[in-house]
Amino acid sequence: MSSLLIYDLETSGLMILDQVLQFAAIRLDRHTLEEIERYNVEVAWRRDMVPSVDAYLVHQLGVDRPGIVAESVAVVEMHQALNQPGTMSGGYNTLGFDDEMLRFAFYRTLLPPYTHQYQNQCGRFDLLPMVVFYYLYAPDTLIWPKKDNGLPSFKLEDFNRENQWVEGRSHDAMNDVEATVAMLRHLRLNKPMWDYLLGYFDKQTDQKRVNDLMAQEGRYAGVGMMIHLRFGQGRHYQAPVLHLGPHHVYKNQLVFLRLDEPLGDLSDDTIMPLMVKKKLGEPGFVLPYVDRYTKNLPHDTKMIVDANLEMLANADISEFVQHCRHQMYDSIEGVDLDAMLYQQSFLSKDETDWCTSFHLAQNKGALLEQHSNPVLQEQALRYLWRFFPEQIPGALQSAAEVSIKSFVHQGLDFKGQVKQTPQQALSRIDAVAVEADKGLQEGMMQLKNHAQTILEEIEAP
Repeated sequence: MSSLLIYDLETSGLMILDQVLQFAAIRLDRHTLEEIERYNVEVAWRRDMVPSVDAYLVHQLGVDRPGIVAESVAVVEMHQALNQPGTMSGGYNTLGFDDEMLRFAFYRTLLPPYTHQYQNQCGRFDLLPMVVFYYLYAPDTLIWPKKDNGLPSFKLEDFNRENQWVEGRSHDAMNDVEATVAMLRHLRLNKPMWDYLLGYFDKQTDQKRVNDLMAQEGRYAGVGMMIHLRFGQGRHYQAPVLHLGPHHVYKNQLVFLRLDEPLGDLSDDTIMPLMVKKKLGEPGFVLPYVDRYTKNLPHDTKMIVDANLEMLANADISEFVQHCRHQMYDSIEGVDLDAMLYQQSFLSKDETDWCTSFHLAQNKGALLEQHSNPVLQEQALRYLWRFFPEQIPGALQSAAEVSIKSFVHQGLDFKGQVKQTPQQALSRIDAVAVEADKGLQEGMMQLKNHAQTILEEIEAP
C-alpha cells in the first residue's frame, strides 16, 4: 500500500438508509505523510431523501449549496478514490460509521461495495481504536481532553480543541479531515507503536497474532487482552478474553469469550452477553495476556479470570464452544431494498459486468431486462427514478413508483433506528424551528420545502 486516504463524511442522518452529503479526503504518501492530493465533494440532496433537521443542526448542510453534484456522480468519485490501487483508507471512527455508509452508498448505486477492502492492494484502518491504545500505553503522545465529569473524551472535535490543530467549525468534512491528519502525524511520531497497530488492520497479521495466543503455555493458552472502546473507561477499555476459534458461519470472524465476569454454569443467559465476535482486520486489538498488558486489571478481576479458567479446564466444554461458534445474528424482517446489502449474495461476474455496462450506457433503461436477478432490476429501477427518470421504460414506470413509495412512506426500522416519513420530518422541522438560531432558519426552510416537495411528488399509497 503506497498511500493513506484520510476521509470524513457528513450525512443526511445516522441510518444506512441516509445519504452522504459531503465527502472530504486527503491522500498522504504512506511513508513520508506528505500530502499528495485532496478531494472535497458536495452532494445534492436526492429527490426522495427525507431530511433530518437534527442532522442539519449538526452539519448545517442545506439543500441549496454551491458546487453540489448528483449522488450518482459523487458516489462514483468516492468509489474511485478509495479503490485507487495501493490505497489504505480510513479516518476517525470510519470503521464505526463512515465505511458502512459508503458501502451502502456503493450498493445503492450499483458499484462493488467491498473492493476497497481487499482489491488492488487496498485496505482500511481507523484511528479511533489506535488512539485508545495510545491512551493506555503511550499517554504522552497527545493532550487528552476531558468531559465535565473528568473522564476522557474521545471526540475528534475535543482532541482538535485541546491540541490546537485546526481552526474552523467541526462537522465540516474537510476541517475534520485536516484535524485527523494532524492527529495521525502526532501518533506516527512513535513509529514502532504506529507500525505495530497498523498491522492489526491486515487480516493475515491479525490472524497470526491471535494464533500466537494458542502457543502460550499453561493455563493462559488462548487467553488475550482485547482493547476496545466499547468496554468502557471503568474497565480501562480492555477485557481478558479466551479465543474459542473461528466462527463456523461467518468466515471472517473469530469468537472470543470474556473472562472478566463469573461464567457460572455456562448457561446461555450467562454466556451470550459475554461472547465477542471479532472480524479479522478490525478492532478490537487482541494482545497477549502478560504483565505488560494486564497491569491495569484490578486484582479482583484477575481472580475471576483464574477461577473461570480453572472451571473451564475441568469441564467438557466442547458442546458449549460449538454453540458459540455457530451462534448467528438475529434476522431482520421487512428490510427495505436499500438496506439489503447484508441479506444479498455476492453478485456473479455476469451481474457485475452488467452493472458496469449499466453505468456506461447512454440509455440505461434499455438494459433492464438483460438479467434475471429481480433485486438487481429493482435497484436499477430506483437508480433510474432518482437520477434518470426519463429513461424508465413505460412498462416499468408503475413498478418504479411503487418501489419508491415504499421507501419514502414507510417508517422503516433498521438496527433499532427508524427512518422518518415526510410527514414526520415536517412536524419535527416545525417543532425545532421555533427555538432555532435565526442564522439556521433559511436552511430549515429549505429542508421543509424539500420534504413538502417529496410529499407532493410521491403521493402516499
